[in-house]
Amino acid sequence: MELEKALGPDGFFARFYKKNWEIVGKDIWHVVKELFKKRKIVKQWNTTFLMLIPKTQEVKDFKV
Repeated sequence: MELEKALGPDGFFARFYKKNWEIVGKDIWHVVKELFKKRKIVKQWNTTFLMLIPKTQEVKDFKV
């Protein structure tokens, strides 16, 4: 799996999952397990929340 390619429609690169697995791993594992157990996708998965995480402490604007 290439680290700079998105695995699916969520747009997160494999590098994100590899680096942050200790944080997101349990949640992802739980969701996949429930998917196989109930054999249906939860309606709320079509809801999206966008969160901007600044790389510096004193963000004044959102320019790149």
